[in-house]
Amino acid sequence: MHSPNLPIGTSSSFSISARLAHLKDARAWLDRILLQANYPLVERQNVVTAVSELATNVIKHGSPSADTVNVEFRVNGEGEYIIIRDNGGEFKDYATFAQAGLEVLNNSDLLESGMGLAITRQLFPNQRYVPAVAAVSGLNELWIVVRERQAAAVRRSVALVDDDAAIRQVIEYYLTGDYDVISFSDATSAMKYLAINSVSVVISDINMPDMSGMELRQALAKNPRTDLVPFIFLTGDTNLSTQDAAVDLGVDDYLVKPVRKGQLLSVLKRILKRAEGVKTNLNNRLDENITAALCPEVSLDYGPFRIVSRTRNAKAGGGDFLFSHETEQSLLVVLGDIMGHGEQAKFFAHAHAGYFHGLANATNSDLPPSEYLKKLSDAIGHSTVLEATLVTCVAVRLGRDGSMAIASAGHPAPWRVTESGVNELNVGGTLPGLVDDVDYQEAEVDLDEDRLVLYTDGLIECGNSKQERAKLYDLMRARLGGLRSTAIDQAARLTMLMFDEFTAGQAGDDATLVMIEKRR
Repeated sequence: MHSPNLPIGTSSSFSISARLAHLKDARAWLDRILLQANYPLVERQNVVTAVSELATNVIKHGSPSADTVNVEFRVNGEGEYIIIRDNGGEFKDYATFAQAGLEVLNNSDLLESGMGLAITRQLFPNQRYVPAVAAVSGLNELWIVVRERQAAAVRRSVALVDDDAAIRQVIEYYLTGDYDVISFSDATSAMKYLAINSVSVVISDINMPDMSGMELRQALAKNPRTDLVPFIFLTGDTNLSTQDAAVDLGVDDYLVKPVRKGQLLSVLKRILKRAEGVKTNLNNRLDENITAALCPEVSLDYGPFRIVSRTRNAKAGGGDFLFSHETEQSLLVVLGDIMGHGEQAKFFAHAHAGYFHGLANATNSDLPPSEYLKKLSDAIGHSTVLEATLVTCVAVRLGRDGSMAIASAGHPAPWRVTESGVNELNVGGTLPGLVDDVDYQEAEVDLDEDRLVLYTDGLIECGNSKQERAKLYDLMRARLGGLRSTAIDQAARLTMLMFDEFTAGQAGDDATLVMIEKRR
């Protein structure tokens, strides 16, 4: 969760010599500042990575070169900013990039750096570059909005239904300080309003002309839009049979007039808290079902191969997805990861996974992984939905004849677990959708007695410091190497147990492990 908004006026800065070797000091400072500001792990990593990339470009490509670079973290009424200042010449390539957008990547002399700038703008699209001649400070300034200011909390609303004007006036007086009250003198008017507007809770009398409170409750319960809205009867009817009838309608409470202000506020607080808990539980169950569909844990045999996957899901939501597509001659396995976390990452994971499935079904052939990724990249680049976020993925084609080919699009390098150790496979490529008509390299792999390990970055990048992340990286490689002779299903399980122990079950991002070997 985000921390509460920091006080307006908060500011801290750090200066370094304009040397690439000194950037590590600025990164460490910024990570500490963001940690103190209660930025979650993944968000800190994104900010530090973006600032590091931007500062690198400022140092490398300003002409004449800068002597010093200053990084400031600042909070004002609009949001939380990082400002990178330097005393060198204007970084004209950034200005060109900012005006031309991602199209500059196709022909810029700074292709590699341009790709880095593209990624930072995807992560933090609200950026502006102010050359020294236009800046109040007299220095070049690059502003990055890392957080928008959070809006004030939305007030809860109450629909109050009672044909007695005096009762409505009293209840409105009780509630106005804490709730927005919408009053109705009859149930029919309330019903029309609730059919198109949302409220937090309904408080209704029972005995009213035309449409009674009981009938209102029944009508709301039949409408999917209003069936879960908390409902309270506030009535002068003390008849036990009426109360029993109200209970049968599933109302949340039954209050008898006259009601005290403290009693009403207490009941509302309890009911709304319970309703929020129910909503949260439903969302969690839905998220668990979605996650299970996106990244299923599998243990399966295909031809001579054994494939096992295990996953851990961040509580905040993450963007890992895994799917396979079988043809007569081969099995395509694709592991992907949406950059970011939370509900947005989960949404885009759905969108990408569906598109990946669709592309595999549409081609319906044994496309080499490199060709599959090329088609995928071209498709993402022309999709207004999919290009709105960044994705990394790795594709493996397993043949029934025992052949294996692999290609990667910006994904962490696969590991090959051998008798002598765990080695990275030299296969890589551009993030899908960033560059038009991109070609991906492909590697043919003969596993023999070895294992292939695919994973998402959540498996190796969990930690509150660079040292912790490096420790996890080494531990994962050592564990996989030490379990080389252990049955693959057991090896996957033990590896993830070590991950659980290291993270204490509080991983900030999804983590997925896929292991492939030839059956022994």
